[in-house]
Amino acid sequence: MCKDGFEGDGVACQDVNECQEAKHNCSEYAVCHNNFGGFACTCQDGFDGDGYACVDMDECVMGTHNCGANSVCLNLIGSHSCQCVNGYQNSSSGCVDINE
Repeated sequence: MCKDGFEGDGVACQDVNECQEAKHNCSEYAVCHNNFGGFACTCQDGFDGDGYACVDMDECVMGTHNCGANSVCLNLIGSHSCQCVNGYQNSSSGCVDINE
C-alpha cells in the first residue's frame, strides 16, 4: 500500500496533488499548495487564519485602509472600498468638494 498522500500499487507510488484533485480541506478563502505527500493552506490577502479557517479582516476597524480625508471606509469581504461623504465627489486626487 502507498502512504497517505500517495497513490499507486504499493510498489510504485506517486504524490497525489490534493489541491488539483480537490482532496483538501482548505478554507474557501485560502490557496492550496501541494507538497510532497501532502498539502498546505494559506489564507488569501484580506483574510486572517491558519488556512483551514480564514476570516475577513476588517480594514476599516483595523485602520489599515487607504481612505483619505472626506471619505468613509466600507468593509467588503476580503478588501474594502472608500466612499466620499455627502458634498464631495471622487477624483484622481481623492474626494474633492462639490462646488454647489
